[in-house]
Amino acid sequence: METTPVSREPSPTARAEYVSRRILAAVTGVFALLVAPVVVRGGLLADEYIICLRPVRDGGYGPYLDAIWQDTGVVRPARFIELFLVSNTCTSVPYGLAILVPLALKFVAAFLLFGLLRDLSLRTPWPEIGASIWLLEPLGTEAALWPAALHVLLGLTLGLAALRLFRRGHLMWGALAALGACLSVEQVLFALPLAAWLVAPRENRRVVLLVAVAVAAAVLVAYSLWPGENPRQALTLAERFHNILTEPEWYVLFPAVGLGLHSGALAFLWAFPISLVVVVAAAVGGAMLVPVLLAGHDGPELGRRTAVRGSIAVAGIVVLVNLPLIVTEVGYSARTFTPTWLVIAAAATIGAAHVRWTRTRILGALAGAFVAFAFLSIALSVSVRVRTDDFDRAAARWIADRTEDGDIVAVCDVGRTVVDPAPLGAFHLHALHSPSGHWIGYHTGRVVEVRRSGLRYWGARCPDLDGADLVVRFPQLMDAIRRRA
Repeated sequence: METTPVSREPSPTARAEYVSRRILAAVTGVFALLVAPVVVRGGLLADEYIICLRPVRDGGYGPYLDAIWQDTGVVRPARFIELFLVSNTCTSVPYGLAILVPLALKFVAAFLLFGLLRDLSLRTPWPEIGASIWLLEPLGTEAALWPAALHVLLGLTLGLAALRLFRRGHLMWGALAALGACLSVEQVLFALPLAAWLVAPRENRRVVLLVAVAVAAAVLVAYSLWPGENPRQALTLAERFHNILTEPEWYVLFPAVGLGLHSGALAFLWAFPISLVVVVAAAVGGAMLVPVLLAGHDGPELGRRTAVRGSIAVAGIVVLVNLPLIVTEVGYSARTFTPTWLVIAAAATIGAAHVRWTRTRILGALAGAFVAFAFLSIALSVSVRVRTDDFDRAAARWIADRTEDGDIVAVCDVGRTVVDPAPLGAFHLHALHSPSGHWIGYHTGRVVEVRRSGLRYWGARCPDLDGADLVVRFPQLMDAIRRRA
């Protein structure tokens, strides 16, 4: 009697699961390796110098906390977590340990997004793809490697936790997580109720929506009653409406910057011709792997009405996420785009999971090219941050060698960055964008007053030179540091 041998070939679904997990592990590993130099260098950035040294110079936390309360009121109390993290680590341990905190939150958010997509009944490879897209944010380094921007990832992490808790019917814990998210980053306030309604089980949608709206409304009332004296927050309704209409180019430039269209192109030119090899290799790899990923994909295809409703809902969340930016001062800082990127990562994954893909090799090549451009953008961002930190340290020593405590230093013709090319965003700015000299004191112990100006940012080539003990042009300072190196 003949028997048919049992095939030991893995099923398409098993192969897709194996490959998708390896891809997520590879994306996680490469991202960690790329950002490691910033963690190792452990350089402070912008306001972190003030946060680090001001409590010491003011004789304790009391005066500093009082100043923050007067400035910001109850708005975003998560800033106090940033304050204590920076001030308690900047002079006592390697600062890279503080940088690891927002970086860890970046990975926690990826894990929570993975879990949320699985809670929404998405099967392999889509949860892995969604988490990978989140990690591949082209300018994600600004939120992930900046302790003073900790509130962004803290708020998004708590927001994802709230959505998972609401999905599973844990209303009280979900409300607490939602409250923490709203108190961490304002961009969660308006979008969270709609997102909670969308992910909640159909039978619980009404009560979940009511709970989420109640949390957001309570925070909005508190922010309105105690906004502090900061002119960016204490705005009238007329002023907020006016801000919607000012700078219309922001509605084009902000997403272009956040999506990496600017940084990706710069990074490709910066790393050329290696970048060409990377992009081609990634495209070929994507063309080989994506057909394997999608071989066992048989998810339900959405009807036109459902697809339209879903698109409108996603567009509504994107608008609501950015509403706090639209009604205040607008800018192009990458960390403020991170909440939008999270929405894009989740929505793109959910939408793609309900499409019956046919030309998977072409799709794979495009996906691979995107991964390559994202990694190139991240690599450029890290390189600029490390080289800028080197400049800040060297400039502090150069100035300290030529001054005494109490001297006044005037710097003329200050430019945007010390590295060219450099992506847009606050993460790539040098220390002279700060109005104080705390960065010089941090690196050298020298206490000086710094005045700086540049025509592009402050409307004049030089600051007030009256009483200045040292006057230097910014290009001259850069040349001196290069020669010294």
